[in-house]
Order: sequence, then C-alpha cells, then structure tokens
Amino acid sequence: MFFKTTPEKIANWEKNKKIDKLIDALKNEDRSIRIKSAQSLGRLKSIVAIEPLIQALNDEDYSFRAHIREALLNIGKPAVPALIKTSNNRPSSRIYSNVIKLLGLIGDPKSAEVLIQAASSTDHDTRCTAIGALGEIKEEKAIDLIISALEEKDYGMRLVAIGALKKINSQRTITPLLNALKDKDSSIRETAEKAIDSLIDKAETKHFIEALKNKQTNIQAKAIECLGKIGNTDAVPHLLPFLEDSNSWIRKNTVNSLDQLKWKPKKPDEQIKYYIAHLGYIKDYLAEKTKISEAIEGLVSLKEKAVDHLIELLKDQSESILAQAAYTLGRIGNEKAVTPLIQALSENSSITAVSALAKALADIGDERALEPLAKANSRYDNVEGTMLQKDIFAAIGRIEEKNQKG
Repeated sequence: MFFKTTPEKIANWEKNKKIDKLIDALKNEDRSIRIKSAQSLGRLKSIVAIEPLIQALNDEDYSFRAHIREALLNIGKPAVPALIKTSNNRPSSRIYSNVIKLLGLIGDPKSAEVLIQAASSTDHDTRCTAIGALGEIKEEKAIDLIISALEEKDYGMRLVAIGALKKINSQRTITPLLNALKDKDSSIRETAEKAIDSLIDKAETKHFIEALKNKQTNIQAKAIECLGKIGNTDAVPHLLPFLEDSNSWIRKNTVNSLDQLKWKPKKPDEQIKYYIAHLGYIKDYLAEKTKISEAIEGLVSLKEKAVDHLIELLKDQSESILAQAAYTLGRIGNEKAVTPLIQALSENSSITAVSALAKALADIGDERALEPLAKANSRYDNVEGTMLQKDIFAAIGRIEEKNQKG
C-alpha cells in the first residue's frame, strides 16, 4: 500500500532523527516535501546526509538547490572534505558550481587549492563563483588571480573581483582597488570606492602616496581623500603640491585632507593656495559654506598679495569659482582687477557669473566698467535675465554715484 509523504511526517522524522527517511524524501516528486526534508537535514546537521545532499545539488529546481545549499551550510566544516572530493571527481557543472560556492561560504582554508583551480577554469560561471569564494575564505595567495579578473570585459566578473578583494582585506588589495576607479562603468567605480573606504582603518599611507602619481583624476582624488582619513601627517608634503592643481575637485579634496591632518598655512603664498582651494561648488551647504566664507575673508585680508591669483581664477570653467573669485576681488577693491573683470564679463553668459562680476565691478567703482556693463545688460532681455538686469543696473548706478561724489 502506498503511503504519501506529508509535511507532518517530515516533522515527525526530524523529531525522531529518522535520517534515512529524510534522505529518501530528497527525491520525492513533491517539491515542497523535498524542500522540507532538506531543511530538516540541515537543522539536524547530519553527517550521514552530506553525500545525498551534495548529489541533490543536481536537481533542476533552483529554489530546491538553494535549500540544499542552506542545509550544507548549516552542517558547515564537516561537509568540506566531501565537497572537495566531489569537486575533484568532475561532477556535473550544476553540482560543481554549487560546490564551489559552498566552499567559499563555509570559509574553510582547506578549500583554497580547489577554489584556485576553479578560478582558472575556462568556464565563465565557474570562474566567477570561484573568485567570489576565494574572497569569502580570504585567500591572499589568490590576489593576483583576482586582480586579473578586474581586467575582464564582463561586468559581473569585475564586480565579483572587487568584492573578493574587499573581503580579503590585505594591503595588497589597495592598489588594484584604486586602479578600478578608472573603470568605464560607474557602478564598478562606486563599488571599488566603497571597498576602499572599508579598508581605510588598516591601510598604510604608502599605498595612497604612491597612487598620487597616477594621472587619473578620480584615483588621485580618492588617494588624497584617504590620506586625510588615515591621519598620518607624513602625507602632508605629498599633498601640498595638489593645492595648485588645475582641477578644483582635487584642490578641494586636498584642502579637506590637510584640515583633517591639522595642517595650517603660515606663509602668505601657502595661505593663498589654501584659501583658494576651498573655493568652488558647494556640495554640502552647511558643512562648506562657513569654510568658503572663511577662505574669502582670508583672501581679503591678504589684499594685493592675493589679487593675481584671484584674477587667474576668472578663467576657471566653474561658475562657482569664478563668482567667488569675482566677489573677493570686489571686496579687495584693487583697480588692477578691473580689466580682467571686464574681460570675464564679456566672455561669460552664466547668470551667476555675470551677476558676481557686475557686483565686483560696482564694489571697485571704476568708470571703465560702465560701457561693458551696459553691453552686458543688452544681452539679457528674456524673462530669466530680468533679475540679472536689476543687478547690472544697480552696479551701473553705484559706479556713477561713486564717481560723482569723487
């Protein structure tokens, strides 16, 4: 007579540790029964069930295989010898890929040789799984193998390789992770950056100092940022040249790191570079507004010493930097800035830039600015330009008033 296997029977077999019956149930036609039997064997951590569970990894049902993996994970390290033996016996590709994944998740160093061999496989999925598994067991001998995967065309492979390097958490993984910041895919770059951040606590300064030599902007920027976070003042001499970098992102990262390292400029030329590096786009208004205001006040206090440097910033591609430089020149009031300010006024169409330039010229009050301001005003007859025209009219009025009094 046929007796149907039910969930109640599975529960009873688990309670009474009827391992053989639970193993037989792994082959039941009812998917839900197969899953419940796998769950029971996992909870019982039965050594006897290891081989049958491994063979069940060949089941066509993805969900069932996931429960089998979970059962073997619950058994843990006692399953490793059988998993290694299975991998060496050339099982089906389905069993092999699951075995490799399990060896990584269980995390026993004894599986390193098998995983390294799998990571050299010609099969893409096997390699990808093995590289991820090598990260799980933190196998430093595999670092070069994992680094080579970062050069592959496949996005998934590169992503797994970054995750593996992060988990290995070795000094040797810093440089390849920094190099991954030049990847063409933004999500790869973002993942690599997060991986680097997670390794900062144990990272050595020398890796990031070396990365400063890289001409890739985002690698330099990240290296500069990390040197500030590490907190080793030996980095200061290596950071100072970047205060003069042509890229405002690099300059701002540099000054932020120098602030973290408690470095303060002493000489006027150092102060100018330091203050200018603070200028630019405000990403975090509350955190950066005060610093920018202090930098502007510092530049104003340096008066004519800062003028040539600020004039140079009027050519900057960033309208924020140009506007802040113009405002500072207006505050200093040196007539040497009039011609460059007029030139910038004629060359810029940005409302933010033109408004700042007009106000700066008004602050200085030189009559040479009247005609260029009038020309600039004629360019803004649209609705968007209405407020700007008010700024220009106000600037013209202030200059005329100042010169009438003079």
